[in-house]
Order: sequence, then structure tokens, then C-alpha cells
Amino acid sequence: MDGGSSALLLGEGNFSFALALSTLLSRKDECERTRALRYLGVARPPDRLYATSFDSFSEVHRKYPEAHGIIERLHRAQEVPVQVLHGINAWAIDAHFPGARFDLIAWNHPHLGKEDFRLHRFLMAHFFYSAAEALTPGGLVCVSLVDGQAERWEVVQQAQRHHLMLECVDPFEDSDYPGYQCKRNKTGQSFKNLHTKQHVGSEMRSFTYRFRHESAAQDRPQQSKVAAAPSSSTNGMPPDAPLDQEATTGRVPGDDKWGERVASNGQRALSSPAAESDFICPHCKKEFRSLRGLRTHVRQVHELKKYGDGWRPHRPRILQCAACDRAFADLEARWQHAVAKHTYQGADEANEPSQSTRTLDAPSFDSYYPCPICGLAVPGEWGIHQHLESLKPIVGLVAECVLCHRQFIEYRALQQHRNFCKAKQEGNKGIIA
Repeated sequence: MDGGSSALLLGEGNFSFALALSTLLSRKDECERTRALRYLGVARPPDRLYATSFDSFSEVHRKYPEAHGIIERLHRAQEVPVQVLHGINAWAIDAHFPGARFDLIAWNHPHLGKEDFRLHRFLMAHFFYSAAEALTPGGLVCVSLVDGQAERWEVVQQAQRHHLMLECVDPFEDSDYPGYQCKRNKTGQSFKNLHTKQHVGSEMRSFTYRFRHESAAQDRPQQSKVAAAPSSSTNGMPPDAPLDQEATTGRVPGDDKWGERVASNGQRALSSPAAESDFICPHCKKEFRSLRGLRTHVRQVHELKKYGDGWRPHRPRILQCAACDRAFADLEARWQHAVAKHTYQGADEANEPSQSTRTLDAPSFDSYYPCPICGLAVPGEWGIHQHLESLKPIVGLVAECVLCHRQFIEYRALQQHRNFCKAKQEGNKGIIA
């Protein structure tokens, strides 16, 4: 990679944001140029802009017919030369740019194509690890997210894992970037359409979260964590409220949305002091030990209907945790418990297997070890590979079983197959023996 300053744009989809940014940088209007420079966090344009997509060249043109013309215009950019690249994984930057260092690394509206807050937490942890390794001293990492995602995905905490500190949060207005369209990686359709806004019950406002390495952040003058906030807040937080406290606890724009959403439906205000003492779901009356657990339950079970319309709170708990005496009604609940309670168990601290019968749907917990980047408990030897496969978008590069190399476009299908495949291979070994 040539010398000089450089900016890396990840997950570009149809490349309309890269074109909008490049166009603003070439404008003579000082206000428009300043808007682009503010996003880049620099005083002068970078010497080179790298615009990348996770999709391959053929996938980009198949999903986004408009991309052909957009990319042609990017190749003709003169103010800031733009290099367009495909098949770039946002959490493996060094694999694609060995030894390269960027002044800005930006990822607008990352998403795996499915509503799973755990996977997106792990995705963010791996992204921040990769970005921190590829930054110049004092470089900037920007992530733009829809209101509420940063809280659910614990973006601030995942960045802090890898010594990236929140510098500020800016409103991200699509209209500031003429021609930019936020597209779904699954279908290529518009992400912020009217149907989706009605479904989630919000205007789907976006914010850009800016991070610097803690060593660089300490050398910079202190500033409000919320910069250029809108004049009227819709997320329950005053528009000029600093986030000095929240930066360590993970509170970001959208954190109070839970209370607003439930209260607007005539239900108990989950964020009220009274709710702190009795965490009871207003839909199904299920009780929780924490407000956070209640919020997650309402979002996943009743709003997104992740488990279908027939979900009931009092189902028989027949699946025993192999590391303790807890029992669960479904595999996902047991898996969440294992991640939360038994993740940081090292090889020397492994519990003795319980006397309960272990099913073939998952390896025993005494063989689980934490991923060094995101902390997820994964089975040794083969589990880390499947874990990394799960951090790829559903549509794009397919997820592959590391045992038999069969390919899947959905991680849930891969999980089900993996359990069967591992049990089958272990059974065959027993027969041969």
C-alpha cells in the first residue's frame, strides 16, 4: 500500500456511501467538503480511499444492479483516488491488508442478516480487535448504527475489550450524503423502508460512534461524548447530555428506548424505579432477576417473536446444564446460560462432568474454552472455526462445516448439522475401534 494518509470503508454494499463521500470531497462548496471531512475525522482529505464490500464482485452486481454505474464513477474520482475491493472481511483486516495502517476505519450499519444480539456482540468484538491492529497511532474507528443497536450489541464494551475508547457520538443523517442508500445484505432492498419502520416502531435514526485507541484518547483534549446532537431527542436522553459516565457502562443513544416502547403500549414502564424491584414481563408475566434480562426477553420473544407465536413461559425444563444443576426448556436457553455463566472456564478449571445424561446436540461444557477475542465459550479444536463462520453474513460467503465441508447459508442450519455431523463421526470412530 502506498504511503500517505488513507481511509478504509468496510461493508459498502452497493458502494453508494463511498461515492457520496468521494463526491462531497470533490465539491468546491466549503460546507459540503467540511461535512465529509467531519465524518473522516480529519482536517484535509486522505491521500487514498479504500472502498470494500464483503460480497464478491459477482454478488455485488447480482444484488445491486446500480452498483455497476456507481463503481465506474468511483474509478474516475480525482480529488481522492478510490480503490474498490471485494470479498473483504471486516474482522480480518490484516489478512487482506498485511502490515497496512489506516488513519480511518469505518463501517456503516453492519449486520449479519438476522436478529441475534449475541452474534452481533461477538462480531463487534472481532471487528474492533481487527481494526485496533490496523490503525495508525491516533487513528479513528467509526461505526454507524441504528438507534438501539449499540446498547443491545454492547458496542462500547466490545471496543473497550481492545483498548478503543469512545470519543463521541454524532447523529448520522442519510440526507447528508446525497445518493447514499442503506441496503440489506440479504436482498439488496432498502433497509430503512416504511414497512421496517412500522415493524420496529421507530424512525430508525442512526448514530456514528467514534473510537480511538486509549493511548491516543488520553492525549486529546476532553470533549462531550455527544457531538452535534439533534435539538430534540427521541431516545429519552437530553440532546446535550454528556456520556462521560455512560462510556464505561455502555449507555448510548437508544438505551432508554425500552422504557418508551413499553410505556407507549400502555404497559409497565420498564425503566421506572418501581420496575427495578419486580422484573415481570407485562406480556406473559414471566419474572426476571434483572431489568436487562427483562428488556432482552421483551425484545426477542414478544417484539421480534424469535420463538414463534406459540411460545409459553412455563415449559418443562428437561435439558440439564452439564456444568451445574440448572435445567432449561430449549437448547438456546441452555446455550445462553453456558455463555453467561461458564464462558471463562479455562482448561485447568474445568468442572467434572455432571451425572446427568448428555445429549448429542452439543459438546460437554468441560471442553469449552473462551475465544480470546470476544470471550464466547467454544469447543476446543473444531469450535473456533465454526465460531468464526458464524460471524459472516447469512448471504454472501457461505458458512462451511469444518468436519465434512458441507456449506450452508444460515448459521442455525449449520449448527444443527454440526451437532449431527460430530456425533456421526464420533460414532464411526467407535465402530472402527
